[in-house]
Formats: sequence, structure tokens, C-alpha cells
Amino acid sequence: MDNEQPQPITSEPVETQTDPIVIAPDPVAPAKKKPKALVIIAAIVGVLLIAGGVFAVLWFVNYTKPEKVALDAMNKLFKAPVVKAEGDVSIMFPKQPYGITSIELKLEAGSSIIPTYSKGNLTFSAGEDKFSLDINAAILSDGIIYFQTSGLTEVVEKPIPTSLKVIVDQVTAEISNLDRQWLKFDLVETLALFDVNVSSSEYDCLISGIKTLNSDAARASFVDGYTKFPFVLLEKNNNTLNDGVGYIASIESPRLANFASYLLNETKTLNAFKSCEALPTAKDAHNAFTNLDLPSVTLFISDWGHELKAISLAYTNDSITVGGGLSLSYPAAIETETPTSAKPFSAFLETILPKIKDQLKGVQ
Repeated sequence: MDNEQPQPITSEPVETQTDPIVIAPDPVAPAKKKPKALVIIAAIVGVLLIAGGVFAVLWFVNYTKPEKVALDAMNKLFKAPVVKAEGDVSIMFPKQPYGITSIELKLEAGSSIIPTYSKGNLTFSAGEDKFSLDINAAILSDGIIYFQTSGLTEVVEKPIPTSLKVIVDQVTAEISNLDRQWLKFDLVETLALFDVNVSSSEYDCLISGIKTLNSDAARASFVDGYTKFPFVLLEKNNNTLNDGVGYIASIESPRLANFASYLLNETKTLNAFKSCEALPTAKDAHNAFTNLDLPSVTLFISDWGHELKAISLAYTNDSITVGGGLSLSYPAAIETETPTSAKPFSAFLETILPKIKDQLKGVQ
């Protein structure tokens, strides 16, 4: 048997196939698209905000214009059923007529056309001497003025300037009797003592006409007239008083004349006066106000609401210097003190006029 040589065992590498490992990047979410509606809405809102801001600026500029402030303040004043004033006024007399150097008035007053009331303190200065009086007054619905003066007894007992002494000495008793006494001032009776004749019917006609001014229709006519003919000119000065900002005010006389003429001629506001003989015509009113020369005053008006809050006055010439201020408010109503009894003021005048007639002629 043949000896066979063993064949070497060879092994060929066996190819094995493996999948390659691929490292993929993190998945990225696709970008979300903003809805077109939101973009449009945001744009509209932005435009509205800008437009609103521009409108607010323009509105504020117009709202704060002096002519707008004057229009609002005057029309609110005309619309107010009741106006109340409190303050003080001082008057200086450089030439010292009758020895008087100054008069000071502290005042509280309320008005609804009729009735009207006022009370205050009146102080006269003559050199180093002072004479002080407390005063109450009211105009009631009948048009009669009632007033009361306290302090007359003390006044007549004090030293009096020589120029007045010759008069006061004649009527000291009569003046003292008026102290704290309510008096009734009837205009018709009083004027008759000075040979000025006004009939009672004419006076009653005027009072009836005045009463009609305290109505919504009348107030609306004043507002309409002022809107057509605004006669108050303002210049802001930024002073403040009683929650109001200061404006130097002046009156444009031609427009005031047109305003008065309008009320008398073109509205029904003053129809109640038509039968009154003393009523001026529209032409008379126009002529009276056309060249009117009035001192300027300072009006204090609220920034918001444009309500007249106070009035300040300063005026001077060779004979007089006036200064002072009044704060204004607008209550719903006023209360007036009605005296239970009152003496006619005309009776007092009838008593004293014959006594002082000659002295009055000689007073300088």
C-alpha cells in the first residue's frame, strides 16, 4: 500500500460582510411658519397705536390752546346754576379822599341770579385809625335788597377824619340805631328821594326778566352766544391758585359788543324784557361795549375740565390801586338768610338827608 503523504490543510479566510455603522446627526425639527393672520394683526395693532398716539398728541395740543380753554371755562360758567365766591379785595387811595387811605373787603357771596346773598367784613383805614363793619346782604326773589350792618356804634365812637366829622356829628344817633338792624332797600323808593323816577311796574318788569335768566334755556343762549362771539383772550402765565393754572385775560370789546347784541336781538332769552321800557336795544348794547376799556385780570382755570377756579385783579392809576382775588366754586344750591322784619332804608335817608344836605355841599 502506497504510503500517501498527508495533504496540509489550508484554510482560506472566509469573508464575512458587515454593515457599516453610520452616525447620523440629531434630527432638526422643521421651522414653523408664523400664521399670516398674526402678522397682519400685529401690524394693524402697531399702526393703531401709532395713530392713537398721534391723535392723542394732536387732541392735547388742541385741548390746551388758550382759545379752547377760554371757550370751555366761559361756557361752564354760563351753564352753572349757582356760583359761589370767597376772597378779599383791597383798595388804596393815594390822594386820601375824606381822609380815607384804604378799604379792605373780605367777602363770601353766592348767586343763582336771584336770589343772591353776600356776607363779609369791610375795614376802612384813615391814617392809623381803622373802622370795621360786618355786613350781610341778600337779594330775594322779589328783587328787594336786604342788608344788615354790625359795628356802626363802635365806628361813630372812634375819631373820625375832619372832612367827615361835620357830617357824622349830625346823624350819630340815627347811625347807631341802624346797628345790627335789617334794612330793606327798595330801589324805586330810594331813587325817588333823589328825584329819579322809576315806576314800580317798570322795576317789576326788570326783576321778572332777570328771573328768567336762571333757566336752562337762558343759560343755553349765553353758551350759544359766547360760542359765536368769544370775547375773552387768554395768555398762560403758569401761576397757580385754587387748583387752577393762571391765564392773563383781556376782553375783546368788539366781540363783547356782538355778544350783547346777539342776546338782545337774536335769541328768545330776553323776551321777558321786551315789554320793559328801560331795556336797551341791541344797537345800544353794541355801542356801549364796542370801545369798553377794562383792566386785565388773571383767571385760574383747571387743566382738566377747564373750570374757572379763581380770579385775581390788579389795577392802578393816579387815584386808586385795586388788588385781590376770589376763589370760585359751583355748589348745587345756596341758602339765603331771610330777615323776619326789616326797616325801609328810604325812611332812614328821609331822616338824615335834610340834616346833612348843606354839609355834603361843603365836603372836599
